Amino acid sequence: EGWLYNEDELCKDLNVPKTNLASLVLESYRRWGEGFLEKLNGAFSVCLWDSGAEVILVARDALGVFALFVLKIFFLTFWG
Repeated sequence: EGWLYNEDELCKDLNVPKTNLASLVLESYRRWGEGFLEKLNGAFSVCLWDSGAEVILVARDALGVFALFVLKIFFLTFWG
């Protein structure tokens, strides 16, 4: 959820058409790994599951404009 101020620049860097924010974030992760977060300029919250690496990435912008909650109960983790 959110918006990116540098969406056009990211599309150009990744050589992808401007479609939707989710696709752009996913392609950014594929290209730059966890370092893609440093390239995002905007207000957002992101949850990604990388099944190949078995990694869950949960992040939000530095100001926390969009809420992101994480709840851990024993061995279960919920986010939203």
